[in-house]
Amino acid sequence: IPGIHALQLDVLWVLTNVTAHSSDAVVRLLEMGVISAMLQYGVTSSSQTCIEQCMWLLGNIAGDCAEARDACLSQGVLASLNGIVANPDTEAMVIATLSSALENLAGHKPVPGKSEMDFLLGIVSRLAPAWKQDTNVQRRCLVTLSLILEPYDELLLDHLELVDFFLAHMQSSDHSLMQPAVRCFGSFAAGTNDRNVEVLLARNVLQLSVAPLMSLDPNIRKEMCWALSNITAGTPTQALTLIQS
Repeated sequence: IPGIHALQLDVLWVLTNVTAHSSDAVVRLLEMGVISAMLQYGVTSSSQTCIEQCMWLLGNIAGDCAEARDACLSQGVLASLNGIVANPDTEAMVIATLSSALENLAGHKPVPGKSEMDFLLGIVSRLAPAWKQDTNVQRRCLVTLSLILEPYDELLLDHLELVDFFLAHMQSSDHSLMQPAVRCFGSFAAGTNDRNVEVLLARNVLQLSVAPLMSLDPNIRKEMCWALSNITAGTPTQALTLIQS
């Protein structure tokens, strides 16, 4: 249909603006089936601009409250996002907005279920290495990862490449990357599974901790000290290994 993409984009813009300012509008749109319509017509559009606008709309809805977030998750948005990330033709503008939506899908209390967070973790594991040069995408991946690890640190044991991901960003001179990376480190180190600490110690974690400990940002230094205390609170052998290193 001639002009269909322009019409879709206009509709998506209107919905995005409405959901950005009114929780009542979010509730009403959810009742009208906005997620289903977005997945059927917007996310599958051949227009990258329309898909990007769908990501804005999704982020607004998921960011409104836990109930709205759960409505998105229950209708299969994660599978659609995974498909977008896996598509080699997806443009950078779409990925940037999608990464922002991921934060909202992982946020709010009560936290999403373990299976949903595991799916989100899989998306992050694909997104982070594929978009290394995009600082905003990297930061949003780190924030999303920190939200996942806070309640479900054990999930990372199946994605150890993401341990290397946040440890690398702990060395960053960009504090917007270093801070969420340190938060990831602390949550993983605080886990109940002793293997978490073993994974970190095997990566010479004390040496990697120097940069955040020397940071000019007092909040980063504080979080790093808390993270290291989680290791020393582990087994005597683990505490001794950290001290000797």
